[in-house]
Amino acid sequence: MVSLLIVEPDLAQQQEVCGILNKHQDYEIEVARDGESAVSFIKHHRYDAIVVNCDTPLLDRFNLTSIARSSRKNRHTSFVLHGPPHLSRQFERFASIDPSILIPSRGPSD
Repeated sequence: MVSLLIVEPDLAQQQEVCGILNKHQDYEIEVARDGESAVSFIKHHRYDAIVVNCDTPLLDRFNLTSIARSSRKNRHTSFVLHGPPHLSRQFERFASIDPSILIPSRGPSD
């Protein structure tokens, strides 16, 4: 079974992501609403992948990634980062996110 942590502050987005993933029976999904709760999950559980919204409150995506990388349980966890397209260059420069998948999201005006 694949273990995922979804770090998403928006309830509607949480429901959408979990709804899509729950169609597949091979996923064990936990959801954190902010960076602080994500850190708690990361310290106590091992994940195959962590999906992080770029706008996660209480801890930015870079610090969250660094904390996960420093833990023994999640040192090799893949990150899926999603957010506005203009942030993609920042992700590419952040060398500790490796391997990572960058998913630009469309804004409200797109």
